[in-house]
Amino acid sequence: MFFDKVNKVKGMNHFLLPTTENSNDDMKYGLYSVEAMLNEMYKLGCSKNNMVAKISGGADIMQINLSAQSIGHRNDEFAKDFLDLRVFN
Repeated sequence: MFFDKVNKVKGMNHFLLPTTENSNDDMKYGLYSVEAMLNEMYKLGCSKNNMVAKISGGADIMQINLSAQSIGHRNDEFAKDFLDLRVFN
């Protein structure tokens, strides 16, 4: 979730998987969907300098794989890395 404190614009994204090896621009992948959402926010006048972000989720509700390789953990790590490298660097 992103919030531009100056323009009072909020964006929320729910992706299923962090990335894909495909060139398929599919909204279920965080790499594509977060970029698309931020681009729409920038079109509305939002700025990285005015934004705050919150991450929620990352659960493994099926509790099948509680390792560091679970989808929930991978999504959480992707979100943190994305913020560090592409938004708040």
